[in-house]
Amino acid sequence: MGNCSTSKFLSVISKESWLRPAIQADLLDGVRAQIRTDGKHEFVFLMNFSSEKQWFVLNEDYIDMLNGVTVSGRIELQLHGVCVLKKEVSFK
Repeated sequence: MGNCSTSKFLSVISKESWLRPAIQADLLDGVRAQIRTDGKHEFVFLMNFSSEKQWFVLNEDYIDMLNGVTVSGRIELQLHGVCVLKKEVSFK
């Protein structure tokens, strides 16, 4: 890869392959997001691998799959916590 940094390389690859983040939110260190779909819904798995509570802000409404409640705005993940969110897939 020559002098190309890893983040620059990944940025180029993601733009060229139409990749997008699993969730449109600024995630703090230690928080990871994975996305899965069944073709009708997207399921976002948020995992806090840090040693403290973390929070982030959602810019869309989701269904919290662990309790069935609609969530948006500020979300807090407990120490080593997990959150599973669902939304309908929209084809644009």
